[in-house]
Amino acid sequence: MSSSSVDTPDGGPPTARRGARAACPQAELRPSSMVMETSTGPAARDPMACAPSGVPSVSSIHVALPPLDRSAVRASTSQLTGILEHVTALAALESDHEELQGQFRALQGRVGVLEEQLTSAYENAAPFVAHCQHAYDMLSGQLQASQLECAEMRSALAQRLENSEEIKDVQQSLDLEKQMRAEETQWFHDQIADFEATLVSARAASNHPSVSGEDLHQVRSERDRALQRAAESDKAAQAWEASSSALETASAQLRHQVEIQEAKVADLQDQLGRSTRSFQRQLDRAHEELDRVRDRTVDAEEQLQQTTAELHQRTQDRDHIATNLRAHQTQVAAALSSIARLEGRANDLQVDRALVDRLQLDNATLSVDLSSAQRRCSDLETARSQAVAECDAIRGRIANLMSFAQPSTPRSRSASPERLPRPSSLNTRKRGRSRQSSRSPSTPGRRHRSPGKSPSPASSRARSRSPLRVTQ
Repeated sequence: MSSSSVDTPDGGPPTARRGARAACPQAELRPSSMVMETSTGPAARDPMACAPSGVPSVSSIHVALPPLDRSAVRASTSQLTGILEHVTALAALESDHEELQGQFRALQGRVGVLEEQLTSAYENAAPFVAHCQHAYDMLSGQLQASQLECAEMRSALAQRLENSEEIKDVQQSLDLEKQMRAEETQWFHDQIADFEATLVSARAASNHPSVSGEDLHQVRSERDRALQRAAESDKAAQAWEASSSALETASAQLRHQVEIQEAKVADLQDQLGRSTRSFQRQLDRAHEELDRVRDRTVDAEEQLQQTTAELHQRTQDRDHIATNLRAHQTQVAAALSSIARLEGRANDLQVDRALVDRLQLDNATLSVDLSSAQRRCSDLETARSQAVAECDAIRGRIANLMSFAQPSTPRSRSASPERLPRPSSLNTRKRGRSRQSSRSPSTPGRRHRSPGKSPSPASSRARSRSPLRVTQ
Protein backbone atom coordinates (compact mmCIF):
# COMPACT_ATOMS: atom_id res chain seq x y z
CA MET A 1 0.00 0.00 0.00
CA SER A 2 2.82 2.40 0.85
CA SER A 3 4.80 1.64 -2.31
CA SER A 4 1.94 2.77 -4.57
CA SER A 5 1.74 6.21 -2.90
CA VAL A 6 5.38 7.17 -3.73
CA ASP A 7 5.64 9.59 -6.70
CA THR A 8 8.13 9.10 -9.51
CA PRO A 9 10.57 11.82 -10.55
CA ASP A 10 8.51 12.61 -13.64
CA GLY A 11 5.26 12.75 -11.63
CA GLY A 12 3.41 10.14 -13.74
CA PRO A 13 0.39 8.04 -12.78
CA PRO A 14 0.73 4.84 -10.70
CA THR A 15 0.44 2.53 -13.71
CA ALA A 16 3.24 4.45 -15.44
CA ARG A 17 5.34 4.20 -12.29
CA ARG A 18 4.86 0.41 -12.17
CA GLY A 19 5.85 0.15 -15.83
CA ALA A 20 8.95 2.24 -15.22
CA ARG A 21 9.93 0.01 -12.27
CA ALA A 22 9.38 -3.13 -14.32
CA ALA A 23 11.51 -1.79 -17.18
CA CYS A 24 14.29 -0.52 -14.87
CA PRO A 25 16.28 -3.81 -14.69
CA GLN A 26 16.27 -4.09 -18.48
CA ALA A 27 17.53 -0.50 -18.78
CA GLU A 28 20.34 -1.29 -16.35
CA LEU A 29 21.40 -4.54 -18.02
CA ARG A 30 21.28 -3.34 -21.62
CA PRO A 31 24.32 -0.94 -21.49
CA SER A 32 26.49 -3.59 -19.84
CA SER A 33 25.74 -6.07 -22.62
CA MET A 34 26.54 -3.45 -25.24
CA VAL A 35 29.86 -2.71 -23.59
CA MET A 36 30.77 -6.40 -23.47
CA GLU A 37 29.84 -7.04 -27.11
CA THR A 38 31.19 -3.93 -28.93
CA SER A 39 33.82 -1.94 -27.14
CA THR A 40 34.53 0.37 -30.10
CA GLY A 41 31.06 1.91 -30.52
CA PRO A 42 29.95 5.29 -29.26
CA ALA A 43 28.10 3.64 -26.37
CA ALA A 44 31.42 2.29 -25.07
CA ARG A 45 32.99 5.74 -25.19
CA ASP A 46 30.04 7.49 -23.59
CA PRO A 47 27.95 5.10 -21.41
CA MET A 48 25.66 7.92 -20.24
CA ALA A 49 24.48 8.74 -23.78
CA CYS A 50 21.34 6.71 -23.27
CA ALA A 51 20.39 8.75 -20.18
CA PRO A 52 17.33 11.03 -20.47
CA SER A 53 17.81 14.66 -21.38
CA GLY A 54 16.55 15.93 -18.04
CA VAL A 55 19.22 14.02 -15.99
CA PRO A 56 22.79 15.47 -15.80
CA SER A 57 25.48 13.22 -17.29
CA VAL A 58 29.21 12.94 -16.72
CA SER A 59 31.63 12.14 -19.54
CA SER A 60 33.55 8.86 -19.29
CA ILE A 61 36.72 10.69 -20.23
CA HIS A 62 36.93 12.27 -16.79
CA VAL A 63 35.18 9.51 -14.66
CA ALA A 64 36.05 5.78 -14.93
CA LEU A 65 33.13 3.54 -14.01
CA PRO A 66 33.95 0.50 -11.82
CA PRO A 67 33.41 -2.99 -13.25
CA LEU A 68 29.96 -4.45 -12.77
CA ASP A 69 29.51 -7.10 -10.08
CA ARG A 70 27.39 -9.87 -11.52
CA SER A 71 26.36 -11.20 -8.08
CA ALA A 72 25.18 -7.73 -7.05
CA VAL A 73 23.29 -7.37 -10.33
CA ARG A 74 21.64 -10.76 -9.80
CA ALA A 75 20.75 -9.82 -6.20
CA SER A 76 19.24 -6.50 -7.31
CA THR A 77 17.33 -8.30 -10.07
CA SER A 78 15.94 -10.83 -7.56
CA GLN A 79 14.99 -7.99 -5.21
CA LEU A 80 13.19 -6.16 -8.01
CA THR A 81 11.42 -9.38 -8.98
CA GLY A 82 10.31 -9.83 -5.38
CA ILE A 83 9.07 -6.23 -5.27
CA LEU A 84 7.08 -6.79 -8.46
CA GLU A 85 5.59 -9.96 -6.98
CA HIS A 86 4.66 -8.04 -3.83
CA VAL A 87 3.03 -5.34 -5.97
CA THR A 88 1.04 -7.98 -7.84
CA ALA A 89 0.03 -9.60 -4.54
CA LEU A 90 -1.00 -6.18 -3.24
CA ALA A 91 -3.25 -5.61 -6.27
CA ALA A 92 -4.78 -9.06 -5.70
CA LEU A 93 -5.27 -8.15 -2.04
CA GLU A 94 -7.04 -4.94 -2.99
CA SER A 95 -9.43 -6.87 -5.22
CA ASP A 96 -9.96 -9.45 -2.46
CA HIS A 97 -10.59 -6.63 0.01
CA GLU A 98 -13.29 -5.15 -2.22
CA GLU A 99 -14.85 -8.59 -2.61
CA LEU A 100 -14.73 -9.15 1.16
CA GLN A 101 -16.37 -5.78 1.74
CA GLY A 102 -19.23 -6.80 -0.53
CA GLN A 103 -19.59 -10.12 1.31
CA PHE A 104 -19.48 -8.24 4.62
CA ARG A 105 -22.36 -6.01 3.55
CA ALA A 106 -24.36 -9.07 2.48
CA LEU A 107 -23.62 -10.77 5.80
CA GLN A 108 -24.68 -7.65 7.69
CA GLY A 109 -28.02 -7.71 5.90
CA ARG A 110 -28.45 -11.41 6.67
CA VAL A 111 -27.50 -10.85 10.32
CA GLY A 112 -30.12 -8.11 10.59
CA VAL A 113 -32.79 -10.45 9.23
CA LEU A 114 -31.73 -13.21 11.65
CA GLU A 115 -31.79 -10.79 14.59
CA GLU A 116 -35.32 -9.74 13.68
CA GLN A 117 -36.38 -13.39 13.47
CA LEU A 118 -34.74 -14.13 16.82
CA THR A 119 -36.45 -11.14 18.46
CA SER A 120 -39.84 -12.22 17.14
CA ALA A 121 -39.20 -15.79 18.31
CA TYR A 122 -38.33 -14.51 21.81
CA GLU A 123 -41.50 -12.38 21.86
CA ASN A 124 -43.72 -15.27 20.73
CA ALA A 125 -42.16 -17.76 23.16
CA ALA A 126 -42.25 -15.45 26.21
CA PRO A 127 -45.84 -16.39 27.40
CA PHE A 128 -45.21 -20.09 26.92
CA VAL A 129 -41.92 -19.86 28.79
CA ALA A 130 -43.63 -17.98 31.64
CA HIS A 131 -46.34 -20.68 31.84
CA CYS A 132 -43.70 -23.44 31.87
CA GLN A 133 -41.71 -21.59 34.54
CA HIS A 134 -44.84 -21.21 36.71
CA ALA A 135 -45.64 -24.91 36.38
CA TYR A 136 -42.04 -25.77 37.13
CA ASP A 137 -42.07 -23.61 40.28
CA MET A 138 -45.29 -25.27 41.50
CA LEU A 139 -43.93 -28.75 40.88
CA SER A 140 -40.62 -27.93 42.52
CA GLY A 141 -42.47 -26.62 45.62
CA GLN A 142 -44.52 -29.81 45.83
CA LEU A 143 -41.39 -31.87 45.37
CA GLN A 144 -39.64 -30.03 48.19
CA ALA A 145 -42.65 -30.55 50.50
CA SER A 146 -42.73 -34.26 49.67
CA GLN A 147 -38.98 -34.48 50.26
CA LEU A 148 -39.45 -32.88 53.70
CA GLU A 149 -42.19 -35.39 54.56
CA CYS A 150 -39.98 -38.22 53.36
CA ALA A 151 -37.13 -36.95 55.54
CA GLU A 152 -39.44 -36.85 58.57
CA MET A 153 -40.63 -40.37 57.88
CA ARG A 154 -37.08 -41.56 57.52
CA SER A 155 -36.14 -39.98 60.85
CA ALA A 156 -39.15 -41.67 62.51
CA LEU A 157 -38.18 -44.99 60.95
CA ALA A 158 -34.60 -44.55 62.16
CA GLN A 159 -35.92 -43.85 65.67
CA ARG A 160 -38.06 -46.98 65.54
CA LEU A 161 -35.07 -48.99 64.40
CA GLU A 162 -33.08 -47.61 67.32
CA ASN A 163 -35.93 -48.62 69.65
CA SER A 164 -35.86 -52.13 68.21
CA GLU A 165 -32.10 -52.25 68.79
CA GLU A 166 -32.66 -51.15 72.38
CA ILE A 167 -35.33 -53.85 72.80
CA LYS A 168 -32.87 -56.45 71.52
CA ASP A 169 -30.26 -55.23 73.99
CA VAL A 170 -32.80 -55.37 76.84
CA GLN A 171 -33.76 -58.90 75.79
CA GLN A 172 -30.13 -59.97 75.82
CA SER A 173 -29.57 -58.41 79.23
CA LEU A 174 -32.77 -60.13 80.46
CA ASP A 175 -31.53 -63.50 79.22
CA LEU A 176 -28.22 -62.88 80.94
CA GLU A 177 -29.97 -61.96 84.18
CA LYS A 178 -32.12 -65.09 83.92
CA GLN A 179 -29.01 -67.19 83.51
CA MET A 180 -27.34 -65.49 86.48
CA ARG A 181 -30.49 -65.92 88.63
CA ALA A 182 -30.70 -69.57 87.66
CA GLU A 183 -27.10 -70.04 88.73
CA GLU A 184 -27.76 -68.22 92.00
CA THR A 185 -30.92 -70.30 92.61
CA GLN A 186 -28.94 -73.46 91.97
CA TRP A 187 -26.31 -72.27 94.41
CA PHE A 188 -29.00 -71.50 97.00
CA HIS A 189 -30.50 -74.95 96.51
CA ASP A 190 -27.06 -76.49 96.99
CA GLN A 191 -26.63 -74.48 100.17
CA ILE A 192 -30.08 -75.56 101.37
CA ALA A 193 -29.17 -79.19 100.69
CA ASP A 194 -25.94 -78.75 102.61
CA PHE A 195 -27.78 -77.09 105.49
CA GLU A 196 -30.38 -79.87 105.53
CA ALA A 197 -27.63 -82.44 105.65
CA THR A 198 -26.04 -80.50 108.48
CA LEU A 199 -29.43 -80.31 110.22
CA VAL A 200 -29.93 -84.03 109.89
CA SER A 201 -26.51 -84.67 111.30
CA ALA A 202 -27.21 -82.18 114.10
CA ARG A 203 -30.51 -83.88 114.94
CA ALA A 204 -28.79 -87.23 114.98
CA ALA A 205 -26.15 -85.78 117.26
CA SER A 206 -28.81 -84.21 119.52
CA ASN A 207 -30.55 -87.55 119.95
CA HIS A 208 -27.24 -89.04 121.04
CA PRO A 209 -26.87 -88.76 124.84
CA SER A 210 -23.18 -87.84 124.70
CA VAL A 211 -23.82 -84.42 123.02
CA SER A 212 -23.63 -81.46 125.38
CA GLY A 213 -26.18 -78.65 125.61
CA GLU A 214 -23.87 -75.99 124.22
CA ASP A 215 -23.19 -77.96 121.05
CA LEU A 216 -26.87 -78.53 120.62
CA HIS A 217 -27.61 -74.81 121.03
CA GLN A 218 -24.91 -73.94 118.46
CA VAL A 219 -26.29 -76.41 115.96
CA ARG A 220 -29.79 -75.01 116.43
CA SER A 221 -28.59 -71.42 115.86
CA GLU A 222 -26.79 -72.51 112.66
CA ARG A 223 -29.97 -74.25 111.54
CA ASP A 224 -32.03 -71.09 112.14
CA ARG A 225 -29.55 -68.97 110.20
CA ALA A 226 -29.56 -71.43 107.32
CA LEU A 227 -33.36 -71.43 107.23
CA GLN A 228 -33.40 -67.61 107.27
CA ARG A 229 -30.91 -67.48 104.38
CA ALA A 230 -32.99 -69.98 102.42
CA ALA A 231 -36.12 -67.84 102.94
CA GLU A 232 -34.29 -64.70 101.81
CA SER A 233 -32.97 -66.48 98.72
CA ASP A 234 -36.50 -67.65 97.87
CA LYS A 235 -37.81 -64.09 98.18
CA ALA A 236 -35.01 -62.74 95.97
CA ALA A 237 -35.70 -65.43 93.36
CA GLN A 238 -39.41 -64.56 93.37
CA ALA A 239 -38.57 -60.84 92.96
CA TRP A 240 -36.24 -61.58 90.03
CA GLU A 241 -38.87 -63.76 88.41
CA ALA A 242 -41.45 -60.95 88.76
CA SER A 243 -39.04 -58.38 87.25
CA SER A 244 -38.16 -60.72 84.38
CA SER A 245 -41.85 -61.29 83.62
CA ALA A 246 -42.44 -57.50 83.67
CA LEU A 247 -39.51 -57.01 81.28
CA GLU A 248 -40.87 -59.67 78.94
CA THR A 249 -44.29 -57.98 78.95
CA ALA A 250 -42.73 -54.56 78.21
CA SER A 251 -40.59 -56.02 75.40
CA ALA A 252 -43.67 -57.65 73.85
CA GLN A 253 -45.54 -54.33 73.96
CA LEU A 254 -42.56 -52.54 72.38
CA ARG A 255 -42.38 -55.16 69.62
CA HIS A 256 -46.07 -54.70 68.89
CA GLN A 257 -45.64 -50.90 68.73
CA VAL A 258 -42.62 -51.27 66.42
CA GLU A 259 -44.60 -53.52 64.08
CA ILE A 260 -47.45 -50.97 63.97
CA GLN A 261 -45.02 -48.10 63.26
CA GLU A 262 -43.25 -50.13 60.55
CA ALA A 263 -46.59 -50.78 58.84
CA LYS A 264 -47.42 -47.05 58.97
CA VAL A 265 -43.98 -46.16 57.58
CA ALA A 266 -44.43 -48.67 54.73
CA ASP A 267 -47.82 -47.12 53.85
CA LEU A 268 -46.35 -43.61 53.94
CA GLN A 269 -43.44 -44.71 51.76
CA ASP A 270 -45.84 -46.17 49.20
CA GLN A 271 -47.89 -42.95 49.15
CA LEU A 272 -44.75 -40.85 48.89
CA GLY A 273 -43.43 -43.01 46.03
CA ARG A 274 -46.69 -42.67 44.09
CA SER A 275 -46.83 -38.89 44.59
CA THR A 276 -43.14 -38.54 43.71
CA ARG A 277 -43.60 -40.52 40.49
CA SER A 278 -46.58 -38.40 39.45
CA PHE A 279 -44.72 -35.17 40.24
CA GLN A 280 -41.69 -36.47 38.36
CA ARG A 281 -43.77 -37.21 35.26
CA GLN A 282 -45.27 -33.70 35.32
CA LEU A 283 -41.83 -32.20 35.85
CA ASP A 284 -40.38 -34.25 32.98
CA ARG A 285 -43.09 -32.99 30.62
CA ALA A 286 -42.37 -29.39 31.64
CA HIS A 287 -38.64 -29.98 31.17
CA GLU A 288 -39.20 -31.43 27.70
CA GLU A 289 -41.21 -28.41 26.60
CA LEU A 290 -38.60 -26.05 28.05
CA ASP A 291 -35.81 -28.00 26.32
CA ARG A 292 -37.55 -27.71 22.95
CA VAL A 293 -37.83 -23.93 23.34
CA ARG A 294 -34.19 -23.73 24.39
CA ASP A 295 -33.10 -25.84 21.42
CA ARG A 296 -34.80 -23.43 19.03
CA THR A 297 -33.14 -20.43 20.64
CA VAL A 298 -29.77 -22.21 20.68
CA ASP A 299 -30.03 -23.03 16.96
CA ALA A 300 -30.75 -19.38 16.14
CA GLU A 301 -27.84 -18.23 18.31
CA GLU A 302 -25.50 -20.78 16.71
CA GLN A 303 -26.38 -19.55 13.22
CA LEU A 304 -25.73 -15.97 14.31
CA GLN A 305 -22.41 -16.93 15.92
CA GLN A 306 -21.41 -18.88 12.82
CA THR A 307 -21.95 -15.93 10.51
CA THR A 308 -20.15 -13.61 12.94
CA ALA A 309 -17.22 -16.04 13.15
CA GLU A 310 -16.97 -16.25 9.35
CA LEU A 311 -16.94 -12.47 9.09
CA HIS A 312 -14.34 -12.21 11.85
CA GLN A 313 -12.19 -14.87 10.14
CA ARG A 314 -12.29 -12.99 6.83
CA THR A 315 -11.28 -9.77 8.60
CA GLN A 316 -8.43 -11.57 10.38
CA ASP A 317 -7.18 -13.03 7.08
CA ARG A 318 -7.14 -9.56 5.52
CA ASP A 319 -5.25 -8.10 8.49
CA HIS A 320 -2.83 -11.03 8.49
CA ILE A 321 -2.00 -10.55 4.80
CA ALA A 322 -1.42 -6.83 5.32
CA THR A 323 0.82 -7.57 8.31
CA ASN A 324 2.86 -10.07 6.28
CA LEU A 325 3.31 -7.47 3.55
CA ARG A 326 4.68 -4.94 6.03
CA ALA A 327 6.87 -7.61 7.65
CA HIS A 328 8.47 -8.52 4.30
CA GLN A 329 9.47 -4.91 3.82
CA THR A 330 11.32 -4.80 7.16
CA GLN A 331 13.01 -8.22 6.94
CA VAL A 332 16.11 -6.97 5.10
CA ALA A 333 16.98 -4.32 7.71
CA ALA A 334 16.27 -6.78 10.52
CA ALA A 335 18.49 -9.42 8.88
CA LEU A 336 21.38 -6.95 8.55
CA SER A 337 21.08 -5.85 12.17
CA SER A 338 20.85 -9.47 13.33
CA ILE A 339 23.99 -10.36 11.33
CA ALA A 340 25.92 -7.53 12.98
CA ARG A 341 24.65 -8.56 16.40
CA LEU A 342 25.60 -12.20 15.78
CA GLU A 343 29.10 -11.17 14.71
CA GLY A 344 29.51 -9.17 17.92
CA ARG A 345 28.23 -12.11 19.97
CA ALA A 346 30.65 -14.46 18.18
CA ASN A 347 33.55 -12.18 19.12
CA ASP A 348 32.35 -12.06 22.74
CA LEU A 349 32.02 -15.85 22.81
CA GLN A 350 35.58 -16.26 21.54
CA VAL A 351 36.86 -13.99 24.35
CA ASP A 352 34.80 -15.88 26.94
CA ARG A 353 36.07 -19.23 25.64
CA ALA A 354 39.69 -18.11 26.06
CA LEU A 355 38.94 -16.99 29.63
CA VAL A 356 37.27 -20.33 30.42
CA ASP A 357 40.27 -22.26 29.05
CA ARG A 358 42.63 -20.22 31.22
CA LEU A 359 40.47 -20.82 34.31
CA GLN A 360 40.38 -24.56 33.58
CA LEU A 361 44.19 -24.64 33.40
CA ASP A 362 44.40 -22.79 36.73
CA ASN A 363 41.92 -25.22 38.26
CA ALA A 364 43.92 -28.23 37.06
CA THR A 365 47.12 -26.74 38.54
CA LEU A 366 45.42 -26.08 41.86
CA SER A 367 44.04 -29.64 41.90
CA VAL A 368 47.55 -31.06 41.40
CA ASP A 369 48.91 -28.83 44.19
CA LEU A 370 46.10 -29.91 46.50
CA SER A 371 46.73 -33.62 45.86
CA SER A 372 50.48 -33.18 46.49
CA ALA A 373 49.77 -31.27 49.72
CA GLN A 374 47.39 -34.03 50.87
CA ARG A 375 50.04 -36.69 50.17
CA ARG A 376 52.61 -34.66 52.12
CA CYS A 377 50.20 -34.29 55.05
CA SER A 378 49.59 -38.05 55.08
CA ASP A 379 53.37 -38.69 55.05
CA LEU A 380 53.89 -36.24 57.92
CA GLU A 381 51.09 -37.89 59.89
CA THR A 382 52.72 -41.31 59.39
CA ALA A 383 56.11 -39.96 60.53
CA ARG A 384 54.48 -38.35 63.56
CA SER A 385 52.78 -41.61 64.57
CA GLN A 386 56.11 -43.46 64.22
CA ALA A 387 57.86 -40.84 66.38
CA VAL A 388 55.16 -41.14 69.05
CA ALA A 389 55.52 -44.94 69.03
CA GLU A 390 59.32 -44.63 69.43
CA CYS A 391 58.85 -42.13 72.28
CA ASP A 392 56.49 -44.56 74.04
CA ALA A 393 59.02 -47.36 73.60
CA ILE A 394 61.79 -45.18 75.09
CA ARG A 395 59.55 -44.33 78.04
CA GLY A 396 58.90 -48.04 78.61
CA ARG A 397 62.64 -48.76 78.61
CA ILE A 398 63.29 -45.91 81.06
CA ALA A 399 60.57 -47.28 83.35
CA ASN A 400 62.17 -50.75 83.22
CA LEU A 401 65.57 -49.25 84.08
CA MET A 402 64.02 -47.39 87.00
CA SER A 403 62.41 -50.59 88.29
CA PHE A 404 65.78 -52.38 88.08
CA ALA A 405 67.56 -49.51 89.93
CA GLN A 406 64.90 -49.28 92.73
CA PRO A 407 66.30 -51.91 95.27
CA SER A 408 69.86 -50.50 95.08
CA THR A 409 70.28 -49.05 98.66
CA PRO A 410 68.39 -49.80 101.89
CA ARG A 411 68.46 -46.16 102.86
CA SER A 412 66.31 -45.21 99.94
CA ARG A 413 63.68 -47.74 101.06
CA SER A 414 63.48 -46.44 104.62
CA ALA A 415 63.46 -42.77 103.68
CA SER A 416 60.06 -41.10 103.38
CA PRO A 417 59.01 -39.85 99.95
CA GLU A 418 58.25 -36.41 101.29
CA ARG A 419 61.88 -35.75 102.37
CA LEU A 420 63.50 -36.88 99.13
CA PRO A 421 64.57 -33.97 96.95
CA ARG A 422 63.17 -33.71 93.47
CA PRO A 423 65.44 -32.37 90.77
CA SER A 424 64.16 -29.48 88.77
CA SER A 425 65.11 -31.15 85.50
CA LEU A 426 62.82 -34.09 86.21
CA ASN A 427 59.92 -31.80 87.13
CA THR A 428 60.36 -29.79 83.97
CA ARG A 429 60.49 -32.99 81.92
CA LYS A 430 57.31 -34.25 83.50
CA ARG A 431 55.58 -30.95 82.91
CA GLY A 432 56.69 -30.94 79.29
CA ARG A 433 55.43 -34.49 78.84
CA SER A 434 52.07 -33.68 80.44
CA ARG A 435 51.64 -30.64 78.21
CA GLN A 436 52.59 -32.64 75.14
CA SER A 437 50.12 -35.41 76.01
CA SER A 438 47.32 -32.85 76.61
CA ARG A 439 47.98 -30.96 73.37
CA SER A 440 48.61 -33.86 70.98
CA PRO A 441 45.56 -35.81 69.67
CA SER A 442 44.93 -39.34 70.84
CA THR A 443 46.76 -41.98 68.78
CA PRO A 444 46.23 -45.76 68.86
CA GLY A 445 49.88 -46.45 69.91
CA ARG A 446 50.08 -43.89 72.78
CA ARG A 447 49.40 -44.89 76.38
CA HIS A 448 47.89 -42.35 78.83
CA ARG A 449 48.12 -42.50 82.58
CA SER A 450 44.81 -42.20 84.42
CA PRO A 451 44.60 -39.03 86.52
CA GLY A 452 42.97 -40.83 89.45
CA LYS A 453 45.97 -43.13 90.17
CA SER A 454 49.05 -41.61 91.86
CA PRO A 455 52.50 -43.21 91.58
CA SER A 456 53.86 -45.19 94.50
CA PRO A 457 56.58 -43.68 96.74
CA ALA A 458 59.14 -46.28 95.67
CA SER A 459 58.61 -45.59 91.99
CA SER A 460 58.77 -41.83 92.61
CA ARG A 461 62.07 -42.25 94.52
CA ALA A 462 63.47 -44.42 91.75
CA ARG A 463 62.47 -41.90 89.11
CA SER A 464 63.97 -39.04 91.12
CA ARG A 465 67.27 -40.88 91.47
CA SER A 466 67.66 -42.43 88.03
CA PRO A 467 68.00 -39.15 86.08
CA LEU A 468 70.71 -38.04 88.51
CA ARG A 469 72.68 -41.22 87.88
CA VAL A 470 72.33 -40.83 84.17
CA THR A 471 73.53 -37.26 84.30
CA GLN A 472 76.46 -38.23 86.49
